[in-house]
Amino acid sequence: MTGISTILLYLLFQVVDPASSKGSDTEHVDIKNLPNWTAALSAHNDGLSDVALLKLEEINSRQDLSDENRTRIRALLVENLVRTGQYEEALSAAKGDELPFWRGMALSGLGRLTEALPILHQFIDDPSDTRHEHALITISSAYNSIGMVDKSIQLISESLENSKDSLRSPIIYLILADLHITKANYNESIALLNKATISPKSSFKLLSEIIRSRALLRSNKLVEAEELLRKLYLNPKEFSPSIYQTLNLLRAETHKKLKQFDEALSVLQAAVENAPSGTNTFPFFDSMLLLKDDIKEQINNLLQNWIKSKDNQLSRQATYYNIEATSTETESALIKLKELTKTEDKISLLANILIAKLLINDSKPQDALEILSGLSEQTNDRKAKATIAFLEASAHTSTKDFRSAKESYLKVTSPEYSITAAFNSALTEVKANEKNEFSFEISSFNKIGSITARGDLMIEQGLLLASEQNPSALSKLETFTTQFPQHPRTAEAHLAIAAINLLAFPPKTKSAREALSLARNYAINPTDKKRADYLAFWIEESASNLNECLKFGDSFIKKWPDSSQAPSVRMRQAELSFRNKDYSESLHNFEKLYTDYPNSPLSMRARFFAGHSARLTLTEEGSKRALSLWQKVAESDSALAPRARLEQAKLKLNTNLRTEAIQILDSIIEESKIDGIKISALTLKGKALYELGGTNASKFNDSIEAFNLILQFKSLRTRDRNEALFRKAKAYELLGQITKSLESFYDILTAPRPPLAENESPELHWHYKAGFECIRILEKRGANQDLKAAIIIADQLSNTPGIRSSEAKTLGERLRLENFIWKD
Repeated sequence: MTGISTILLYLLFQVVDPASSKGSDTEHVDIKNLPNWTAALSAHNDGLSDVALLKLEEINSRQDLSDENRTRIRALLVENLVRTGQYEEALSAAKGDELPFWRGMALSGLGRLTEALPILHQFIDDPSDTRHEHALITISSAYNSIGMVDKSIQLISESLENSKDSLRSPIIYLILADLHITKANYNESIALLNKATISPKSSFKLLSEIIRSRALLRSNKLVEAEELLRKLYLNPKEFSPSIYQTLNLLRAETHKKLKQFDEALSVLQAAVENAPSGTNTFPFFDSMLLLKDDIKEQINNLLQNWIKSKDNQLSRQATYYNIEATSTETESALIKLKELTKTEDKISLLANILIAKLLINDSKPQDALEILSGLSEQTNDRKAKATIAFLEASAHTSTKDFRSAKESYLKVTSPEYSITAAFNSALTEVKANEKNEFSFEISSFNKIGSITARGDLMIEQGLLLASEQNPSALSKLETFTTQFPQHPRTAEAHLAIAAINLLAFPPKTKSAREALSLARNYAINPTDKKRADYLAFWIEESASNLNECLKFGDSFIKKWPDSSQAPSVRMRQAELSFRNKDYSESLHNFEKLYTDYPNSPLSMRARFFAGHSARLTLTEEGSKRALSLWQKVAESDSALAPRARLEQAKLKLNTNLRTEAIQILDSIIEESKIDGIKISALTLKGKALYELGGTNASKFNDSIEAFNLILQFKSLRTRDRNEALFRKAKAYELLGQITKSLESFYDILTAPRPPLAENESPELHWHYKAGFECIRILEKRGANQDLKAAIIIADQLSNTPGIRSSEAKTLGERLRLENFIWKD
């Protein structure tokens, strides 16, 4: 439930007071003169149950009370214990089967609905019973607190239907209207408010209008909501603390939704500074923090001013919330928070909780556990107790102490948080049993009091198994879809099943399509629909259905243009078109990627490969486009920048612009700190100089110098070494230095081969080419010794496993036949 919903239910709860001690009890002479009795009744009637309890406990300690007086005091004591949420204490104070109504309410408050329902139903079944409506409110509130809003609505609706001819208290209509807001049934909510018979002077009227303003606010009728709240807030001094708090929170939320952030902050500032005595102002600060992304500076200034306030309570509150809102330095935050813990109050409690959070985030779980130890005993606030338990569990989990984490979760007993705690407890058990397929005990499963949460546990188990690529993941998820066919996450399970089938080896595309079809049937929320569209693309990609794949990709990007996955889909579309040699289409997709998603990590990569697509269109315009695209990449700080410059140099070489290419390559060689880039640049430069040697023989020497520089690198791949030697040998040959040429070719053939890296293939391309070049030169020289050497090299090549070994064998045999050289 939201904070405002909780306040409203509390307000409605206070209005109805069946079988209370108001009125007649004060007329009993035997108790009205007892010390503090009048004060206890007055506090009770004013809704100050905490004060009433103090007075009643003082009276109850007397030894001279009659049994009748003690029974009356006990009845009022139990009632006020229930009202303050002290349900266990209320059950302990009640004797036997007395006070069934308040015992039922206490059991309901503890979430023990199976025990509470039989007791309270005796009042629900009889609409004429004065306690009927209060029992109805209690049970519906209990259902609501554990997420069963539909059950709450059904219970009250049936009560109204069964007594439709009788006049019912407006309280029932108000609660039902508020529940309908929770389910986004705004029109039904307003219709119920209009149906309720409420006197304009009744205390219900204000509550009714508050609920109406909530319905308007939630349905985005913001101007109407603001106008109504403005009318309701005419006399704030007459409001009770709870009404004051509720109205100001609603006003601030309305301004926030209207984007009137300064006005929202002004409302909250005034609410804090003018709060009536007894008002809980912490929700105003919590609401203030929700504005920090929009008016961070204004909030900081306000908190700083309050920190300087002479009002110690306000100063401490502002200090705490200023740390929570703005602090980024853990050490300085911890120092300030520890100062706040020196005074025992709610701020001290919150400060300790925040200290523990910061320590856990700072990977200091043991320090956090020391802070949290015994902290839960310092408060009766159920939310604070649950938060402490969750933090303890988080700290234990981070140290892999899953058993202690589970125990911490099981400390949570309040209905609002017990389901989440039981779920987290079971999930911790699942994570702890990683070696046993993330299993959990059936007892842990049964402790989860919500069918939905039980389903959540089962699907989380399946997803954990899937993340570990465990073969049993598929059966677990299929079991979930069978046992929980109407679960909100059924679509998610079918999507996971589709993904598992897609990632199988080989991919089970038929099963993936079937699971995807089921997922689409169940998909309601946008996230599931988006995942389904995304998977559809990859299923067809895996099945090599190019046209369908491209169609699904276009559909995904059109429907979900802001998805973080849209750039990767566009990238894959471009790659598939490139692989299919549709370079115009691939260029289009690459360009769409870097144009539509300029901030994507794939943007620069798309621009780089767009250059390749443009080049491969084999047009002059395409070449110019490629150079322009690579220039953009080269000017960036991308890791692809030097490679883009290399591509520019290659393209200029291919278009006979060798001098320009060499200028680019020289700058790369001078500036790059990456050996691989330098080697590539030197190789291209050597090739360019070699080609210029046709018109200027001195360029051959420059070419050889470039290749020699490559051979000086220590971290040189065999392929790069062999290519440098081969091109160096060709340059020597054209200079007429045949011996040096043969020496370089022979270095490739005889060099020891280093061990291959993982997945590395032996380098044979340049090896074969060097061998055949040696044979060509030796055969051309024609001396008997040269011919024998050529045959030996041919035999070596034929014995080297590779695609040219048969060619070498044929060449060797030809040389023998033609020159009458036979094997010994």
